[in-house]
Amino acid sequence: MARPSRTDLFFRRYPWIRPTLWVLVGIWSIYLARKPIFFVRRISWSCSTVIFGCWWAILQTVLHLVVQLCVAVPMTALAYAVIAYGTLPVLEIVCAHFIDLFEAALKPPPPPTQTFRHTHTHSNGETYTHTYTEEEVDQLERLREAMLMRAMAEMREEMQREQERDTEQHDYPNGSGKAKRKAKKRNRHAH
Repeated sequence: MARPSRTDLFFRRYPWIRPTLWVLVGIWSIYLARKPIFFVRRISWSCSTVIFGCWWAILQTVLHLVVQLCVAVPMTALAYAVIAYGTLPVLEIVCAHFIDLFEAALKPPPPPTQTFRHTHTHSNGETYTHTYTEEEVDQLERLREAMLMRAMAEMREEMQREQERDTEQHDYPNGSGKAKRKAKKRNRHAH
């Protein structure tokens, strides 16, 4: 059995093509024969314009929608990304700043800092008055405590050195009699 040709397969698959081709052959025949039946040409032209115009309108609409989707969806996503990651953090920072300013305006003012006056007279007879704030007084107190602790530590060290010297001078268990007598005399005058 012979295999059907490609043309036969094509016309079997699309059966509407053959009559369409015959219609086109008829129209072109009338056109080429130049018979005075212009209305046929006008009717055929207007029908094809309507048909192809309708399909072109549908195709144009589909293309328009596709372009809109291809442009609008990514642009919408880009707009959302810009709003979410660009605009909202800036707005949040600005709003937080204004909220902080508003809260600061509503808070009662802080109490005035306490001041301390210290008046002293110099050797030339002039009197000076120094005004200290609370923070400066605290700082001076800490400085005074640190100096006092250092002076006490130095004094303790000095006393320990003196005690060590005294014990060295007074204790002569194996010393001669003269050294013992002198140490006894020294101890009597020291106390």
